[in-house]
Amino acid sequence: MRIRLTLEHRPGAVLPIDYRAATAAWMYATIGASDSEFARWLHEEGLQLGHRRFKLFTFGQLQPQRYEARGGTFYLQEGPTQLDVSFYLPEVGQHLLVGLFQNIRFPLGSQARPEWFEVREARILPEPAWTDSMTFQFLTPCCIAQPDPQGGPSVYLAPDHAEFGERLLNNLYNKLSALPEKLRPQVDPDFAWSFQLQGSYKARLHQVHQSRIKGFQFSFQLQAPPPLLRLGYYGGFGEKGASLGFGFAKLKGG
Repeated sequence: MRIRLTLEHRPGAVLPIDYRAATAAWMYATIGASDSEFARWLHEEGLQLGHRRFKLFTFGQLQPQRYEARGGTFYLQEGPTQLDVSFYLPEVGQHLLVGLFQNIRFPLGSQARPEWFEVREARILPEPAWTDSMTFQFLTPCCIAQPDPQGGPSVYLAPDHAEFGERLLNNLYNKLSALPEKLRPQVDPDFAWSFQLQGSYKARLHQVHQSRIKGFQFSFQLQAPPPLLRLGYYGGFGEKGASLGFGFAKLKGG
């Protein structure tokens, strides 16, 4: 499911440009707040929440009415601000989740001087009609890392790399196989998949402590079993979805 949050905040709210890790931490705190019914359901279904096993979610960019990005700082000059959050869940989990985002107040930014946000509205967005070939546009970077066999830094693959499409699809299969069997949809392992980059791409770097994570924003067409496309759309394509909101895509033209 996707939920569009409408957030109220003071005019001129100030956040670091790399606010995404703080947003992910807030989402984890929200879904686990006060031993919520949703957190208990995750645990009972084998999806867990403790130790952050539950990772099939991602989120978009903060979208204020007016903003300025300058010198490593994000100025939300005028609200309200929208934030789309996305979760791959069966229907019963969706029902338990949506109430957690109603009328809550939360801080983002530095601990010394946090900015406070309040959820004015939480609206569920409609489900797309799934086919076996769909075109998507990334609204946040997509990260596919190739580990160094010698133990050095990983290489972040660009979408025109020969192995990118296969690694993107394998990431979806790995996420699917990690689901408890009773929640795992059946897909044809011999499906004739294809990945096609649409147009150009832009590299994006994100600083996390002492590491720099690299992703790319672009449009692409993916032919794959519909359950895998749905998993990528709701749970995030590629890596770093739950930790940085990477891999958040919309349907092209949607």
